[in-house]
Amino acid sequence: MLLQVSDIDFAAEFDHKPVVLSQVQTQNGDQFVRTRQNQASVDGFSLSLEEEEALKNSGHATETVGWLAIEAGKGDWGELNYQAGHTGRRVDHRPAKINFSQEFNEQPSLFASVASFYGGDAVGLRYQNISSTQAEILLEEDQSWDSEIGHTEEIVDFLAIAGSGDLIATVYESAQLI
Repeated sequence: MLLQVSDIDFAAEFDHKPVVLSQVQTQNGDQFVRTRQNQASVDGFSLSLEEEEALKNSGHATETVGWLAIEAGKGDWGELNYQAGHTGRRVDHRPAKINFSQEFNEQPSLFASVASFYGGDAVGLRYQNISSTQAEILLEEDQSWDSEIGHTEEIVDFLAIAGSGDLIATVYESAQLI
């Protein structure tokens, strides 16, 4: 199910384990694929691609993956309010709440990634009922191989941003994963 794993080293060290978000940036293969990350530390993290369960041994074309690492916490970027955090190992197939400690004046945009690999089945992240104070998230298992949808608890990293304006980032490196 997991394709090639790449170890990503940060250009600069973090004081604490950062929030890491990742996403496939290309569509070179015919099959659906998503990112999965694990083992984040102040020095880096492991990143891999995950296909649906029924295709776990089929291989996949090389894809480019984008990622973002940010210190956990809350604050302001110009006109934008944000909160970045880790849920801890508590998110499974049932809705779990993220209570925002940042005081958002409006509903924020939510970006999130599964940041662990405790369950063996392919899983995606869903959210619902987002407001200025909280969001509900859950893991949705792939059903291409079997109909079972129960999933063990995983860690989710998230970034909530509200307001309008531009974010400026530094390009570090693109990861090519097979």
